[in-house]
Amino acid sequence: MFRTADSIIADRHPSLGTRAAMADWPHSSLLLAPRAVLISLIICLCTGVALAQQFAQTSPPRGANSPVPFKDTAAAKTAPPALRRLIEEGNVTLEFTNDPELVSANKGKAHWHWEAKRRFRYRYTTDVKAGVRTVRLTLTEVTQDLERTTRVRLTPKEYVNGPRVWLGRLLRHEFDHVAISSDPRAILLVQYVVQHVPPFDRELPSLEQPSSATLDELVRAELQKRFEAVMAVVNRNNELLDELSQHGLVPVPNRPLFFANLYSEQRLRAVEFPYTDEVAPLLASDEYRNSPLLYVPADPTQPLPGQPRR
Repeated sequence: MFRTADSIIADRHPSLGTRAAMADWPHSSLLLAPRAVLISLIICLCTGVALAQQFAQTSPPRGANSPVPFKDTAAAKTAPPALRRLIEEGNVTLEFTNDPELVSANKGKAHWHWEAKRRFRYRYTTDVKAGVRTVRLTLTEVTQDLERTTRVRLTPKEYVNGPRVWLGRLLRHEFDHVAISSDPRAILLVQYVVQHVPPFDRELPSLEQPSSATLDELVRAELQKRFEAVMAVVNRNNELLDELSQHGLVPVPNRPLFFANLYSEQRLRAVEFPYTDEVAPLLASDEYRNSPLLYVPADPTQPLPGQPRR
């Protein structure tokens, strides 16, 4: 019989560990014991330069940040179609702030946020050899629902009241970051690596039969490791964008090829993505190969078609 635990909430920050609370499971003496658990994970990532929250239509906020609902505002609807698409896909909000860090560096700041709600089922066997008990865990089902948001923070000097705000070079550079973190191939990768986990073995700290809490934690840790491996690829791709564009100051060389290759097998191997071989069937699939690229064709250093320079 499958049992479902209470929700697990975990908060992660690059400088902190992961903390979680889980309901106790009834212990089973079966060595082949299927289990199910529901997990809710909140993951927050910040890239080096650039991305999204909201602006008031009459004047930028002064001092403290003032986030405002964005996607359905009149301001958002004035965005060019290509940027409007990214606003929707990345669930973007835009914020103008006097944050001293941004003002002194004349940069934006990118924050992308993934919230994952997972349910998984597994079975396990244990064995003792040379005085060490090991457990083999086999995941039989994993579902993962992702909710993604993106927050772009810019300085007030980038603010212009009305549609011309969308013509700014720095703002459009930040939307290149949105295109990277919202790339459909990144979403396919993060789903695939948690839904196609081969059986794995772990040593246990004692010879006693493992508790359900111990087994659940082993599964959570494996899924988390895979999840973070995809996020590391997204971060490396954002870093590459900033390196090649000098944070939006110069055009990205061969722009279409740059975005097309970001999640290719060659790129995954270049950034040492540890599950490249495992995701080979996904990379070869029509869904992955034909995923629409979200980037704006015009480089941020160039005016949008039909639009003047700002």
